[in-house]
Amino acid sequence: MLKLESAIIAHQYPLDRLAIRGVIRDQHPDIKITEAINWPELITTLNNDQKFELLLLDLSLLTTKSLTALKNLLRHHSYLKAITISRHQHKISKQQFKRSGIAGNITSRDTPQTLIQALDEVLKSNSWFSEPTRHSNSQQVASERFKLLTKREWRVLSLLDQGMMNKQIAGELHLSVHTAKLHVCTIMRKLEVNTRTLAVLAYRNKQLADRPLRLN
Repeated sequence: MLKLESAIIAHQYPLDRLAIRGVIRDQHPDIKITEAINWPELITTLNNDQKFELLLLDLSLLTTKSLTALKNLLRHHSYLKAITISRHQHKISKQQFKRSGIAGNITSRDTPQTLIQALDEVLKSNSWFSEPTRHSNSQQVASERFKLLTKREWRVLSLLDQGMMNKQIAGELHLSVHTAKLHVCTIMRKLEVNTRTLAVLAYRNKQLADRPLRLN
């Protein structure tokens, strides 16, 4: 993978920003990463004479359904390579992404490995767009992993999602701290993730996947 020196993550959710930051930093330990939580903050940051190599953008930050604002932004900052993150990738075609100057798109349900692959291709000046078939397969695999969880582990995972630490989980479920820690480790092993953050992110994506899809 080519070396990446600077990136800006524009995403509304702190946990998602943290997960994306972790994936990128694992591949590029010396990278400088800046964050923005909304569209105005992104514009201000980019206009402050800072040149970033990469933009990772949550598409939900766009105030309209049109990609025009993003297209104009990338035209103004022509040095910037952009990977967008969408919840329902099929709502925007690959051609629309490319016409807007976007180098790649992943979905919020994709795996960290997919983000790594997208980064690698975009840094090589190629494009990367998650395919619906691959997305469906990865979602099915993730769903099978969740079937391995016991009722108690589901409960522990829901408490992790609330931001609780091992001691708090132990108190909530009347367990020892050691037992709570073992539950967390078992959950991570079954979901095949190596951090609590990625476990919670997988849990949230699972919750999202189980909801009926609404197309606005």
